[in-house]
Amino acid sequence: MNETMRGPHHQSLGGPADPRQPGMSPDDADALLAINANLRAPSPEWVEFLGETLSTWLVELRSPAGFMDEAKAHWLVSRIDEDGMVTTPGALALLRRCCIKARTVPASLLAYLRDQELSTQMAQSVTRLSSALSGDRRVTGI
Repeated sequence: MNETMRGPHHQSLGGPADPRQPGMSPDDADALLAINANLRAPSPEWVEFLGETLSTWLVELRSPAGFMDEAKAHWLVSRIDEDGMVTTPGALALLRRCCIKARTVPASLLAYLRDQELSTQMAQSVTRLSSALSGDRRVTGI
């Protein structure tokens, strides 16, 4: 888990916003994230499904409804972070959606999202550069 997300008081994930409504459990959410982690090339539809489904569950259906508090932020990052990185498109979509949907978001979670967005942009730039330099092209003057 990212060091900026750790705190001296680890809180548990809040309960359902409305306990009378049946819905997804934390175990169900963990199962979807486990499936996501094992997909080699997730489709855009999967990325959309995961981001929308789990962000709705976490932000809107878990207490406090409509907010990303520290407990929810800790829960999310502890499940999508791998050595300081979000490594799947689905997990990044989930992080983005949670930050967009919530009325308030901890500054630490927004900073984490910013860091992940920058890392993703850098990785995409390196991939484009590598593609441009591959093949018959030769680099000179370096």
